[in-house]
Amino acid sequence: MDPVLFRVGDHAVRTYTVLMDAGLLAGLALAYFLWRRQKMTPAAFLDAVTYTMIGAVAGSRIGYVAAHWEYFSDHLSESFALWTGGMSFHGAFLGGCLALILYALIARKSFWQIADILATGLSLGAIFGWLACFTGGCAYGVVGNGFLFILLPDIYGIEAPRFALQLAGAMQSLIILIVLLLIVRTTRRPGVPFALFLLLYFGGQAGLELLRADESILVGSWRLGQIVDMALAAAGVLLFIFVRDRPEPAPDPNEAGADADTGLQNGEPIAETDTKDVEN
Repeated sequence: MDPVLFRVGDHAVRTYTVLMDAGLLAGLALAYFLWRRQKMTPAAFLDAVTYTMIGAVAGSRIGYVAAHWEYFSDHLSESFALWTGGMSFHGAFLGGCLALILYALIARKSFWQIADILATGLSLGAIFGWLACFTGGCAYGVVGNGFLFILLPDIYGIEAPRFALQLAGAMQSLIILIVLLLIVRTTRRPGVPFALFLLLYFGGQAGLELLRADESILVGSWRLGQIVDMALAAAGVLLFIFVRDRPEPAPDPNEAGADADTGLQNGEPIAETDTKDVEN
């Protein structure tokens, strides 16, 4: 696929950027749809997403700076230069989770219920993210021959028969999305979908790391990202054990109550009271 989708004058609009933006919007749209199905207010959704995204941006930069501390220790002023690039997905995920915990404590909401919804939206966004990398050449696979080995460029534009790791990642994310959609609408155990996301996504990523050829920080013979993936997958297993027997929380009357602007209660029109009956 052409890395440049179209041009506006001298400005090139890259396929990578369009797909990343589309993934963000699609993930948010799906999360909002699931949010409203649970009769929670749009204002609460906006608050939860705002907290999460601020935490994700901060965490992504902190993670990147920490991973490259040998350089940034001598260039501290550049640590805050987000516009120069350098973000960490793992840092973004952890930062978003911490910010969401903070929001849940402040707003007195269920972290598990919100995390289940946002994780499902994230799985959809991940599909677009992997496809964006496919067009941009990032997160490229090892050179070789066999199933899913096709002629692909690396980030420098050098083509070789590489494992189509980005397509494998997109397929993995699609499978996770289907699993979460089936569970999040039926489970009576809040936190189970989020735990499964941790286990399936990061467990799968740990496996895919074995076939990655892009540059990475190594810890011994292990890629740093792979170590974090395995830690998060293990956390998913522990979390699943912890939440699997938790009952579904009682509905929040502030979320599921009447909406004064729309005249809805629990998603249904509020019945009008006959004043004559009241007087009688």
